[in-house]
Amino acid sequence: MNFGVQSTLWKQAGIAVCAFVLTVLQAHSALPQVKESIGENQPLRLVISSDKHAICPGEELSVRVSLENEGVRDVFVRRDIYNGTDTFDVYLRHGGDAEGPISHFAGDTFDTVKPSLATHLSRKWLALAPGKFYGTVVVLDARDYPRLRIPGRYSIYGQYSSSGFRQDLRPFVDEAAELPFKAWEGRLRSNSIWIKVRDSCSQ
Repeated sequence: MNFGVQSTLWKQAGIAVCAFVLTVLQAHSALPQVKESIGENQPLRLVISSDKHAICPGEELSVRVSLENEGVRDVFVRRDIYNGTDTFDVYLRHGGDAEGPISHFAGDTFDTVKPSLATHLSRKWLALAPGKFYGTVVVLDARDYPRLRIPGRYSIYGQYSSSGFRQDLRPFVDEAAELPFKAWEGRLRSNSIWIKVRDSCSQ
């Protein structure tokens, strides 16, 4: 392969990576204030909310989860917060006791053939600009949260942790060092919301 062909291929690869990096999540939403967090000077905040304030015993509860970039720079976050290197759990608190899920939200996919860095980033990561947020919905089921079968008033909060690029981009160490911004890593605790489990569905 001559130098001219090599130069062209490198330029094409660089353009592909830059095109992805410049793509950010476009979304607008008013989010509730968060007063609980773990760690100092976190550029991200974790927010949970739900349209329901009361459910029948054993009913599923949908909880919206949002990560908002409160920093001054773009940051990469995982598209799927339920994966092999990051963890996200929701807890129900009643009195002094907090109950986590029986099974954890986790899952990841692995490539049998090494993709390009641009392809890998576009599949698994989002470039989150300052002031923007990324969200998903978590469904709490009584099989994982048995207390959803028991009448009472419960406080709900979430915890999220990420190791950033440290494990996921090991095959791309040299290329990843040239990215214009980094992946967020650390641990967050969300705000708390309240849910009532009714005595019966007739209420």
